[in-house]
Amino acid sequence: MATQITATQMPAREHTVSLPNQAGSSAHAVQFYEDDLFLVTGLTGFIGSSLIAGSSALVIATQAHTDALLEHLTARGIDYNMALRQGRFLILDASEILAKFMVDGLPDPGLFLSCIGDLLTRLQATAQTSHGPVAAFGEMVALLWAEGNQEAALQLEQLWNRVAETHPIHLHCAYPVSLFSSPADSESIEAICARHSQVIPAEQYASIAGDLRRQRAIVLLQQTTRALETE
Repeated sequence: MATQITATQMPAREHTVSLPNQAGSSAHAVQFYEDDLFLVTGLTGFIGSSLIAGSSALVIATQAHTDALLEHLTARGIDYNMALRQGRFLILDASEILAKFMVDGLPDPGLFLSCIGDLLTRLQATAQTSHGPVAAFGEMVALLWAEGNQEAALQLEQLWNRVAETHPIHLHCAYPVSLFSSPADSESIEAICARHSQVIPAEQYASIAGDLRRQRAIVLLQQTTRALETE
């Protein structure tokens, strides 16, 4: 019998990433954030819930965010090391994974689909729950955007959508709001949101319920405010 991970302490109210939970379904969410703590707190609930349920999880992030996430999982009493040993929790460095499929400054579709597809297949095979989606956090797009390679980031978002067509996955991407400090960035945010099935605004508005159009409008409002403050 497979050993289940348990959480000895979970706060009654905590910001978490909310994604569809139907077995076998896929979702692609994007979160905008101002403070790293807000991001990591949400990821703790997202990844931790998946591990507790016996599902698999994939984290492709910077070292700083990985360290913070593992610290928060430990603080919640979640033994992520057990999931690592079972092969259903995988932690990878975002820069190192990018290097595996970037060609001439753009993601190569064949290399990406092969690399990420293989990882997801392995994680699905080791999950303790049948047909459950892999909970994944990817920070590669934010790194590309921060480098000024917006086109590569948008292409990568679309490649994730292609992967989701053949692999059940609940994917969570995140961008710091500080990357969008110009009034012209509203078009960029529209392009990002259009490639996702869920948009999570930054801290000030994250608790507001609403459909996708309302959430996009909130993110655009936040970006405009940031741009005006910068000017």
